[in-house]
Amino acid sequence: MVSKLSKIKRMMGWKQKVKKPFIVMIGDVGTGKSTIVEKIAEQSGRSGDATFSLTTQSEIFWSYDGSMIIADTPGCNAIQDPFTHNQWVASAINFAPVSKIFIIVKAETRIDSVVSKVLQYNSKLLEIPEELVGVLVSHMDTVKYIDKQLKDNILEFCQIKDVVLTSKDEARHLLLRNLKKMSEKTKPIDFQIDGESFLKIFRVEPRERRALAAIDRRVDHFLTMKEDFDSNIIPAYQGKDLIDVLFAFQAWMADILAKMQSDMCVELGYDATFSGPNGNTEAAHCAMLANRLRVIMFEIRKLTAHHAQRSAVDARACNHCGFVWVKVEGCEGATICGNKSGDLPTPVDVRNTAFTTVGRFKFNWNSVKLLIERTTNTEVQLQATAGKDRVGCGRTITWCNMPRVNTLDLEDESQAPRQDGSEVLPRCDGYKEKLELEIEAKTEKLQLSDSKPGPSK
Repeated sequence: MVSKLSKIKRMMGWKQKVKKPFIVMIGDVGTGKSTIVEKIAEQSGRSGDATFSLTTQSEIFWSYDGSMIIADTPGCNAIQDPFTHNQWVASAINFAPVSKIFIIVKAETRIDSVVSKVLQYNSKLLEIPEELVGVLVSHMDTVKYIDKQLKDNILEFCQIKDVVLTSKDEARHLLLRNLKKMSEKTKPIDFQIDGESFLKIFRVEPRERRALAAIDRRVDHFLTMKEDFDSNIIPAYQGKDLIDVLFAFQAWMADILAKMQSDMCVELGYDATFSGPNGNTEAAHCAMLANRLRVIMFEIRKLTAHHAQRSAVDARACNHCGFVWVKVEGCEGATICGNKSGDLPTPVDVRNTAFTTVGRFKFNWNSVKLLIERTTNTEVQLQATAGKDRVGCGRTITWCNMPRVNTLDLEDESQAPRQDGSEVLPRCDGYKEKLELEIEAKTEKLQLSDSKPGPSK
């Protein structure tokens, strides 16, 4: 409650103070984030050639002309205390409604290297609305390829349209103009990073060989089960049965993910509540395992969505009573909800019945291959009729004006694909609340000067 109240107070103060675009810069150590802030915010002493990152916490600045607000953040890959550095990055994103989060990358000799770094960050930001994500490439004066080449590659491989390129000698008003142009495209979004989303976005790589080996073994095993499912289970089913199998496999793999985390805690001697002195490091290791497994889970979800879309029917709901229909005859014009079909003596429910039965399946891994068993079928009640002796409400409906219904939404919710496969740290709400409070405490320390600079003369 304290955290939510402080956020409300901060947001009220923010809205009264300013209505300018707010951008957050994130990236690795040494990519030029602080140098860019020095240029467009008239700051000094934030960048340098030190051995370690000079920026150890986030700070908020006005642009030199008062037209924009910029958050400078620590490098996400810092060697010293990366977990705390990433909390500061999260605090900057939570500070106020964000117009754009710019991934800062340094221009490299090979375009592939730049695109690869953007991909690495973009994959972490899947929890963040895609319209908020942009790219700023620094040090363009050190490479020879043309701007369009780089932008086209980032668009093709990363699906990011908003790309700003800058060089050391670029005039500050030109850089600021380009940043504003990209930031003003989208309405600011109040995206708050909580404990769960923090562990999905900010991934701290384990340094201990024992932890790395434990993660790699489990990822390999998870992938082996998924590949066996692809090779031996999927070809044995088709149609609606295949869709049911895919949904069931997703749910089973999500349970396996949680079990793998628990087993790894036991193997490495971790406190499963992450409340000890090494709690953040141990939680980061378990989150890393989950995040790598989520990549595999994502492939399963894509396959499920593909087959489900192919099998979906054109079902629509009555605008008045919500009853679901599939048109088997007739035109796009007006009719009656519950109207008789042809010469049949009574109104007929013409909903597609293929989706009213959900197959239940049980999986087991016998250390060599994946075993599957059909346990039962479950009848799903789609919707109650409008009366005892009739179907529909009897009011006028027009097929072309009726809202479409996703037939998959009518299935049992337990068969629906889980967002991101699973929570990163299931059954660890206490730790995630603690993490949220630590981020909130850092957000509370961020300040924006009340004296807004005026336009340069």
